[in-house]
Amino acid sequence: MTISVTVEGLSASKTLTVPVDMPAVQIPALLLLGKHANFAVYDGDDAGSLFVMVRASSPLRELTTVVATLNRLMGLVGTLKSILDFGSIFIDALGEAAKLIGTVPTVYFSLGNAPDLDGDGLSFEDEASSLLLIGVHDGSPVPGGANVPTVSGVTQVTLYNDEGFDKGGIDEEHTTFSVDEQIIAGIATGVGVKRIANFTSPQLDWATDPGDHMNDDSSSVRWGGMT
Repeated sequence: MTISVTVEGLSASKTLTVPVDMPAVQIPALLLLGKHANFAVYDGDDAGSLFVMVRASSPLRELTTVVATLNRLMGLVGTLKSILDFGSIFIDALGEAAKLIGTVPTVYFSLGNAPDLDGDGLSFEDEASSLLLIGVHDGSPVPGGANVPTVSGVTQVTLYNDEGFDKGGIDEEHTTFSVDEQIIAGIATGVGVKRIANFTSPQLDWATDPGDHMNDDSSSVRWGGMT
């Protein structure tokens, strides 16, 4: 901040630096998979369902806490908007996640990796048609290709065609998704979002097997890329 004063033709200016304390913003790693394209609540008479996953180490241990944290985070981001704009994509993703958890008829919750989407109280195998991934991105480059490695500082998930994260069986198709870094006006925000509205438009194939469609074909999912 620069202050300039002019008195009787004499001018003086001084630059003042005012420190601003930024509160730590904890961004949860959060995955949502929707049964229908674009996370539709209903497709005709077919009710939608939603799979929600957080890390095993996450303090978010139940869905009500997830929603409360999303709402609190939206309020905090709104307060900080005059200092650091996190971008409408990130804010919209937070709001959509909270809304979906509260409106989709059936919601499944996984604390940590889900080696079987049709076990441990889950009934979401061969259902996923849309994806929303929220997390952090520290600017580290994410390699392309089928076997994307785990990148520290970037929120990632890997979906598998087989149960148990099978990489050695007959069916070893998998795809890793990484959040897209949110850069606003040339400034890296440190957060990331990946949203895929429809696994079939355009047709989304397994990264390891082009031509084999992912839609309604996922049996397990875990945090991170390939190790």
